[in-house]
Amino acid sequence: MILSLKNLSKSFGKTEVLKNINIELKEGEILTILGSSGSGKSTILNLIAGFEKPDLGVISIYDEDVSFKEPHERGVGFVFQNYALFPHLNVFKNIAFGISNMDINRQKLQVEKMIKLTGLKGLEKRYPHELSGGQQQRVALARTLATKPKLILFDEAFSNVDSVLKSKIERELVDIIKDSGVSAIFVTHDSKEALSISDKIAYLENGEIAQLSTPKQMYNLPKSKSVASFFGKANFIEKANKSYCIRPEECKVNKDGKIKGVIGEISYQGERYEVEVYFDFEGKNYKFILHLNKDEDVYNKEFINFDIDWKNLCI
Repeated sequence: MILSLKNLSKSFGKTEVLKNINIELKEGEILTILGSSGSGKSTILNLIAGFEKPDLGVISIYDEDVSFKEPHERGVGFVFQNYALFPHLNVFKNIAFGISNMDINRQKLQVEKMIKLTGLKGLEKRYPHELSGGQQQRVALARTLATKPKLILFDEAFSNVDSVLKSKIERELVDIIKDSGVSAIFVTHDSKEALSISDKIAYLENGEIAQLSTPKQMYNLPKSKSVASFFGKANFIEKANKSYCIRPEECKVNKDGKIKGVIGEISYQGERYEVEVYFDFEGKNYKFILHLNKDEDVYNKEFINFDIDWKNLCI
């Protein structure tokens, strides 16, 4: 186990920011910590990095208690939100900065290895202002990897990336991390990003872990309504005194469907329609969001019939 957080708690003054946090991370895994603003996600990152010290609990890296060790003693790399590149140094020198105490020949070989790994070949002499946001991010990652950390921490890694290129850059970064063999922890507020890049996700609410699971479990088997809603459109319904989360795609529209709903607001999403449907079920009134095929003639309909897939969607 590369990282273990046991019963971790942290307060600032009278404000309890983290309460009894327990997380384990295996070698090569990518964990994403997310939650709304003020949920405590950045505080966890700062505790792991050593920028803050816990009030209670233990932080272990490879079974060594590092709870009160200084940042440089932990073998942890940190990629900051703004990348923190040196504007007066070119790509090669930026990457070499963290290993400047290394023999010059070994230093050159290590930098060249990182340049190849991160796809920066041909950009060695460029300065940060001459690079795109994605290229700057790769330089920051290469500089961190050059120091051979056990674990890399990313604070809002994709917040400065053009939204059009975001998914491509996410995939590239994850591939580089996986190829390097290190473990990584990302902090973000973007649920789509978390679902895309993670091996597992820790979702925080008010300083506590509301759910820790794989992306598929987080989406399909949420443990609460707040978790379900954070990770996409969610409909909630009661059946036989049990509460269920039904994703829009789990509602199958067909003319013989057992549930008949009144069509409300319709939103065209390009690849599909997003439709509000009002209906009664077991004596209660509900409003669902359904996803309909873009070729469906929804504007000329008053009612719609559909069935619900109840399988594995209980919360």
